[in-house]
Amino acid sequence: MKKIIIITLSILILLGAGYVGYTKYVDYQINQGIKEIVNVQDKQEEKKVINAYRSLLVKYNNNSKIYSSLSSYYLSKDRLDKAVEVLYLGLDTNKDNKSLIEMLKQTLKNASLQDGYLRVDKGSSITQNSTIPVKINRGSNISLKLDMNNNKVNTSEVGYKEVQAKEKYTGINVNVGIEVLEAAGNTMGNNLLGGDMAYKNGWIYYRDPSSKALYKMKEDLSNKTQLDGSVEARYINIIGNNIFFIDSKSEQYGSLVKTDLNGQNKEIIRKNTNYVYIVGEYIYYAEVTGEHNGFDLVCLNKMNFKYEDIEKTIGTSMGTIGVINDKYICSSNRYGSFISLQKSKPTWGDANNYKYFGSAEVYKGEIYGNISAAKIEKNGFGKLDIQNNTQNVTIEDVNSFNCIGKDVYYITEDGIFTASVDGLNPVKLMDIDGEPSDTSLYNLGNKMYVYSSEIKLVEKNQEKAAQQDIPDIKNEDIITLCNNANKLILDLSDKRNSDQFKYNNFSYAGLNEPYSSKEKIRTAFSLYFTKQYMDKFMGGDGFIERNGKLYIIVGDSGIGASYTYTSIKTRQNKGNTIHATAYAKYLFDDSSADDGDIKLKLEDGKWKINSFHGPY
Repeated sequence: MKKIIIITLSILILLGAGYVGYTKYVDYQINQGIKEIVNVQDKQEEKKVINAYRSLLVKYNNNSKIYSSLSSYYLSKDRLDKAVEVLYLGLDTNKDNKSLIEMLKQTLKNASLQDGYLRVDKGSSITQNSTIPVKINRGSNISLKLDMNNNKVNTSEVGYKEVQAKEKYTGINVNVGIEVLEAAGNTMGNNLLGGDMAYKNGWIYYRDPSSKALYKMKEDLSNKTQLDGSVEARYINIIGNNIFFIDSKSEQYGSLVKTDLNGQNKEIIRKNTNYVYIVGEYIYYAEVTGEHNGFDLVCLNKMNFKYEDIEKTIGTSMGTIGVINDKYICSSNRYGSFISLQKSKPTWGDANNYKYFGSAEVYKGEIYGNISAAKIEKNGFGKLDIQNNTQNVTIEDVNSFNCIGKDVYYITEDGIFTASVDGLNPVKLMDIDGEPSDTSLYNLGNKMYVYSSEIKLVEKNQEKAAQQDIPDIKNEDIITLCNNANKLILDLSDKRNSDQFKYNNFSYAGLNEPYSSKEKIRTAFSLYFTKQYMDKFMGGDGFIERNGKLYIIVGDSGIGASYTYTSIKTRQNKGNTIHATAYAKYLFDDSSADDGDIKLKLEDGKWKINSFHGPY
């Protein structure tokens, strides 16, 4: 018996030694695999590096060392948000998490957490696994998993409150502001910009910038799919498994349409409707009753989801009308913009000063908007005091904006920026391809997207990419570029032929070669013009295709007087854009023409015209 015990112990010792040896061998292999990736990761594109780490994680069962190394890689790229995300993945899937917790703790300490801010729908639940944007010392946000000290956060009432929280794994304290809002079919900021995009469960539902049709795509901008090519979608709202939107092509003034998330089972809910916003249990819509002097006559109504009108004519306007939330009505006409409390008289606005406001958002229960007026001290983004008809502008000369929590993303002539709503810590993120007036920002799943001639994701790491080498262009070369572009436009006009017809009170004429198709025109014009310019030039009512032929508009909306630019009057370089004013003269008598306003954009490494005073 004693002999058997000794033999058994010997076997166990050998097995133990073998296991230790095997463990050391596996650790060695893991370290070697990490070392091989680290040695080349600075020379490879990010996608290859990430795939290499993923393969290693699969091979070695989500080993914590691999997660640590991948997190360090993101930290070296100044991608703190991704570094923390990777640590959470490791902590959620790895039993050996002490080293990951320590790394997370050190990362958060180095980032110096400030406070968090979370927007939730009324009645929703906040759990320990809810990710909450938390501000760090560099002014940006990272998403953390927070435990609200096991206290239930009351989301049954709309409003703003502050609570104490702890980070799930490290126990680090964070103050969190909770903004409880009425559930909406889209964010307030998105809808007031026109509702061209909405978000649900990783998918973006949007109005295609080119065709205006209803599409969807994944939030990484992949898998673009047309849902309905027969509509022109605006004011897109999503509730449950249904999409509500305005089809601008339907009826004389548009219709309120409902479909499912696949664009099927289409149903017209209301005709002659040009606006919709869903808040809580109600659908607000603008009924167009006619028009006067070029302005729509509209009234705001409210219905339930049985499509029964609950309240008619909440407000009226000769222009546009909508809601900021379920509390305030906003309207715009030729005298400016106005805000009122439901059916009350407007308390914000100035008909004598033509005061306008663009979009709006809520932060800590306060309304923020973008203001412009002829006679106020500052124009731009700031907090609105609706009751006292004042505004506190914190960021000047903003063209458009949207918010993610307490961070405002905004567009100026110089590009896209982000800052806190009080205007602190402004950071330039990227340049824009088109005109600021034709560009909007959309908050989709707490990520910001650019909506213009194409849709792009706004990423903070693009700040470095925007600082590219900018080629110079001489003033005389700008003059030559614009004059050659003018000649091309005049040549297009000269190629009109006698094949003509009338449509919607406009006359159209056929085109001879080399301009017999939109593709051929784009090819010829791409030598001088940006894609943004071409989209605007080729869009609208300027061209019509009929029976396989292309026709161009003529008459009052056709070619204007011919002239040439002579010299640059003023010029301002702004990164990959140039704003210039040029002297001009008429060709027929050499008399002075109006100064030409020129905007150039760097595209495909070449300076091209993004807008200018041409003979069109």
